[in-house]
Amino acid sequence: MTSNNRVITSVDPQSLVEVNLKENQQRLILTNLYKSRDDGKSDQVVLECQDGQILAHKSVLRSGSDYFRGMFTHATTENEFNRVLLHDTSIEVMNIIIKFIYAQDIPSRLEMTGALMAETLIAADKMQLNILFNNYWILFTTPITLDNFSNIWQLAELLTKEDTIHKVQVFLIIHMKQLMEAEFLCDMTVMQLESLVTKVKPHKLGEFIILLATWGLKTVREESNTENVLNLMTKCELKKLPQYSLKHLLSNEIVRKLAPIYNILSKEASSRWSTMPKKQQIQIFAFAVRSYGLCRFSVSFLDDLYPAVSKTGEIYYLN
Repeated sequence: MTSNNRVITSVDPQSLVEVNLKENQQRLILTNLYKSRDDGKSDQVVLECQDGQILAHKSVLRSGSDYFRGMFTHATTENEFNRVLLHDTSIEVMNIIIKFIYAQDIPSRLEMTGALMAETLIAADKMQLNILFNNYWILFTTPITLDNFSNIWQLAELLTKEDTIHKVQVFLIIHMKQLMEAEFLCDMTVMQLESLVTKVKPHKLGEFIILLATWGLKTVREESNTENVLNLMTKCELKKLPQYSLKHLLSNEIVRKLAPIYNILSKEASSRWSTMPKKQQIQIFAFAVRSYGLCRFSVSFLDDLYPAVSKTGEIYYLN
């Protein structure tokens, strides 16, 4: 009995040769098409960039991009006049796009500036070139550092990359101490700081408030800054702030320099400590019998200790 299911236990060298030949032939065809873009054929289209023109084949663009497929398969102005206006795209970026569509070598991460990669990502997203976008997006966002987080966050917001935004926020919460010392802290927006509030755990809230105070001091020249700081402080869940963090904040030099934050923390401390149950005072009586039957005694108080009695009747004092 024969079976239709075959188990391949080894790779046929001949099949590998055939695959390589096929890929090489496909690449050769696209390379020849890439080189023949300016040969004057009717299939040509002019791509008008913000600083120059690039020629391409409509058929290749249509095959390599959903964006161009929609443009060149309908009765559009671009399809009729063989001219596409891309005034928001530089010729440098468009060259990368064209090379990718024609399966040519594209620049590596080391060959591109951060600004060029960001522009390329925006263009790739617009032209629905998912493979190119994903390739550069991984390179652009890895790793996240204090030097590049702002650019990554800004572009992630533009492209609605929520997962990347979350990674940036987590990174900043972990590195708040280093962020406080960075000059570009003042470049962070109110919305960015507000988005961090909900991500901060109670044990990191004190550190975040110091970060907020540092940001407030660095941007104190702005008239609306005081109001922004107050609004951000109201969004912090101070009730969840640990007691030790609150005490530390009230003695922190940076916090004390910014009155709006210090006043809010003072009110929080007053509301907590005024409602705390008062500790019991322990009175200790000491007697001494003197001559002639006189008795002398003294009384002292232990304010900071709680009394506890063991089963054997011994008294312990617990702090």
